Amino acid sequence: MTLITVNGKDRRITIAKNNRKGMICALKKLPSSLLFLSAAVYLTAQADFDVITVFAVLICALCSAIALTHKSIWSLIGGIGLISISLTMQAVIKTTCLTCLKADLLILAGVICLSLVQRGKTKTPARVMALVMTVLMVAVAFIAVPISSMNTLTAAQDITAKLNPNKLDAEIEKIAEIKPVLLFSPKCPACKEVTEALAKLDPKGEKWQPVQSSGEAQEGVKYLKEKGYAGEVSYHRYAGGVPVLIIKQNGKITTIYGKENIIKAVTAPAK
Repeated sequence: MTLITVNGKDRRITIAKNNRKGMICALKKLPSSLLFLSAAVYLTAQADFDVITVFAVLICALCSAIALTHKSIWSLIGGIGLISISLTMQAVIKTTCLTCLKADLLILAGVICLSLVQRGKTKTPARVMALVMTVLMVAVAFIAVPISSMNTLTAAQDITAKLNPNKLDAEIEKIAEIKPVLLFSPKCPACKEVTEALAKLDPKGEKWQPVQSSGEAQEGVKYLKEKGYAGEVSYHRYAGGVPVLIIKQNGKITTIYGKENIIKAVTAPAK
């Protein structure tokens, strides 16, 4: 075997040392990679399947892979970009997506971990960006669940708004045992046609129970009244996608999506 030497030193030793450094560096970045991957998995499991979700999942997966390379700064920038887009979109549509915020926190954790292992020229900018995004997310966390949402609103114009932010799933299931529950948001474009159709078919809410999932509770009351609804409106924080109809029969919960499917389920004869 012929040894390749440089200035009398075995080049293989240098290569081995470089490989060892590379492995150590990759191991330091592994937590960040796993956090980005966790965000992708969480969005896949919890968020609605749409173009935006697919885009976010793909970017998270890409950031997870790049985080292990020497170009990891681009993974950090990508993570910050995803969080910024998420918060901007929520601000534009004036609603809070708790599923999105939870994914944002996972991404932020990955960004923070990645900023701590940066070296050289990227070290300071990476940590500054991570710090700024952390402060922003803390502020958003307080805004996402305003103190005012803990107070019960009074009845307004023959429509009662109930606010039960605690034990979300249990409360919804309890109502769903009596009649189908429609979870909606006044700021959700897809909710407009569904709520309008149901308000027209059953304006008193005898066969369905509207439950506002985000925003100020009084918004939902006004929103449904404008559509001709004159029944009771409930308010519960809900992190999943809307509109969705929840039905509970014989202890089994069924979730129904899509305008036609929801209307069909509400108007179907009781079993």
